[in-house]
Amino acid sequence: MNRHSIAIAGNPNCGKTTLFNGLTGSRQYVGNWPGVTVEKKTGELLGADDVEVVDLPGIYSLSADSEAQAIARNHILAEGTDLVVNIADSSNLERNLYLTIALLEMQKPMILVLSMKDLLEKQGSSVSAEALSVTLGIPVIAINVLSGKDIRDVRRLIGECLKSPKPAAAGMTYPDQIEAIVTRWAARLPGKHLRQTAIMLLEEDEKTMEAVIEAGAIGADEIQSEIANITQANGDPPDVLIAEARFAYIRSILCQGRKQVKGLPVVTEKIDRIILGKWSGIPIFLAAMFLLFQATIQIGGSLIESFDRLFGAVFVDGLR
Repeated sequence: MNRHSIAIAGNPNCGKTTLFNGLTGSRQYVGNWPGVTVEKKTGELLGADDVEVVDLPGIYSLSADSEAQAIARNHILAEGTDLVVNIADSSNLERNLYLTIALLEMQKPMILVLSMKDLLEKQGSSVSAEALSVTLGIPVIAINVLSGKDIRDVRRLIGECLKSPKPAAAGMTYPDQIEAIVTRWAARLPGKHLRQTAIMLLEEDEKTMEAVIEAGAIGADEIQSEIANITQANGDPPDVLIAEARFAYIRSILCQGRKQVKGLPVVTEKIDRIILGKWSGIPIFLAAMFLLFQATIQIGGSLIESFDRLFGAVFVDGLR
């Protein structure tokens, strides 16, 4: 019987561990990743003894700036990972989709799970999972991680993707100068995930640079020369340009897939409308200033009397 391994990846506090618990139930094992003290949680998918589920450390990007990020990236790139389940907080998609875009560039079979859809609905917004799926080219499902039905839908989708795995495709392009270098370097790099590796070289990822230079595929001087050329031509280094391009792509995606529900304005927008209103804004401001002034006088006055007594007792009576 062939065993499958899926990895759950996402930002911290996006519902990742709750999803892991829902997928595996009590069939979990806790240990440490080899050579480090970072906790490793694995389990078996409910209803599928041949599917291992790995709860990766919460990360914001794939740069190996910490042990957690290095562990997550190395595990996803490992040959044994058959499917990546990327969970993203749907109430904060612009930040969460940054990791999604980086994961897509690894070109592994992938599912995007949008968590906290109930919170998004309370804010008066909605996200079209279907529209995001079409744009990103991967299955997308919106769930409430505390809903048993939603978790069962995720398990069903995982099973379908494992039966017919399709590698994700990088869905965005970078500025022409960066794309030209990425294409040229990818043709010279050994192994797999060539586009992702070339991008990480331009991002000056230390682990990636060390491995590529050691393999003799691309020299350190060439890498630094290309980075300097991009910086000189654009005024910003490649890692900044790459990040800006990703966020611009994410915003364009959200313009298509996210909408405001009529009659349900976001709570903060309701508050802004009142506080910044043409007729209500100035009276509210004056009232707030009056209350602040009164609080300062009343609280400050009582504290002054208390401090007088305290310092009198310590420095006057205490010295006698």
